[in-house]
Amino acid sequence: MLRKVGQVLGILVLLSIVGASVSTWANAREKDLFEAAANGDLHRVRSLLDAKADVNAQRADGVTALIIASENGHRAVVRALLDARAEVNAKAGDGATALTQASQQGYREVVRMLLDAKGDVNAQRIDGVTALIIASQNGHSEVVRVLLARVRQKYG
Repeated sequence: MLRKVGQVLGILVLLSIVGASVSTWANAREKDLFEAAANGDLHRVRSLLDAKADVNAQRADGVTALIIASENGHRAVVRALLDARAEVNAKAGDGATALTQASQQGYREVVRMLLDAKGDVNAQRIDGVTALIIASQNGHSEVVRVLLARVRQKYG
């Protein structure tokens, strides 16, 4: 009887180790995805997505790979993430979205891509700031024009 209990316990320990390894491996893929998105490494992003990295994984602060790529202006990576069904309106812990981050940095083409993917032009960070406000504050007139055109299109 003790021998069987020992065998069962051994199997449970082995399963927990394998489970932790798989979980750790999955977490490493998402960490790699965040890094590749930050660096604009399209090849690596595609490779990780093909390996089933979670396109909507969030860091502890809520930031996603799409938010990272958007705030760095990496258009090809943003397109790849959107094509992989990244949640365009995912919010970081401070309420920032990919659209607010791209607007803050003045990345007009990324802003257009995000809006075309149904990015919420009215999304607010927790401090109430929207993409339009932050683009205005930072003097990104081309981004302001793109955002205003979308507001007019949406609301007439």
